[in-house]
Amino acid sequence: MMMSVTSIRCLVIVFATILKITKAQIPGIGGCPNVHVVQNFDLHRYLGLWYEVKKYPFIFTLGGKCITAEYGLNANGTVSVFNKQIRNGREETILGSARIIRSGVLGVTFSNVPFQTEANYNVLDTDYQSYAVVYSCNSFLSLVNGRIVWILTRTRFPSQAVIDKAYQVMRSNGLSTSYLASTDNTDCPDELPNGIDSFRY
Repeated sequence: MMMSVTSIRCLVIVFATILKITKAQIPGIGGCPNVHVVQNFDLHRYLGLWYEVKKYPFIFTLGGKCITAEYGLNANGTVSVFNKQIRNGREETILGSARIIRSGVLGVTFSNVPFQTEANYNVLDTDYQSYAVVYSCNSFLSLVNGRIVWILTRTRFPSQAVIDKAYQVMRSNGLSTSYLASTDNTDCPDELPNGIDSFRY
């Protein structure tokens, strides 16, 4: 039996939505859980270089190491996003931009990615000087959701006390720390290796 055009379109939309959700690697049932974001978020103090030290498994950075995120301020008031990692001995980068939605909540878009949509970027907490806990979640019809958490720090090798602060933020928001994977930050180059690729989406 032939499927109607409407049915095909619905399947395409569902498939595209599932693809979007699976970017966040930890699945859950129902809609995205409520979380508390940082109040009186100071964007200017948040700008600059952050090192990824832990995260929920994330498909786009599988096999990557020395992962960093650098944020700057564009002339139009949006935030420039420059993510970088080393994979298979080569540096991969991706550029994006973010806009402030409300305190602690940003919407981020990246160039050269399929299904160009705005990703939510929630800063659960940060002291601006040592750590930040970032959370993103997508849901499909409030039936299933996919979550990812990043722990970012201002140094590649933060103290355990800094990590413990980040863990406490996660626990207070009902987010498990057991899914966290450590990012390899050993033998990271101080200068660009031979060749720069875009993240492969």
